[in-house]
Amino acid sequence: MTGTAAAANLSAEQVSAMLEDVSPRAASDAALRHRNFSRLLRVLLPAIVVIVWLAASLAAPA
Repeated sequence: MTGTAAAANLSAEQVSAMLEDVSPRAASDAALRHRNFSRLLRVLLPAIVVIVWLAASLAAPA
């Protein structure tokens, strides 16, 4: 039985119970991933811009 066929056999109450069990944890994990990604971009983006600017200025003819 495929995942879709198995999901079709679940009742609405079972699906609701599964979502209630997972939802707070999934929301917390998603918020943490978003916060970490934002922090990573805040640090890496200026560094990438500086590296590209340096490479372009060094490659330009004098």
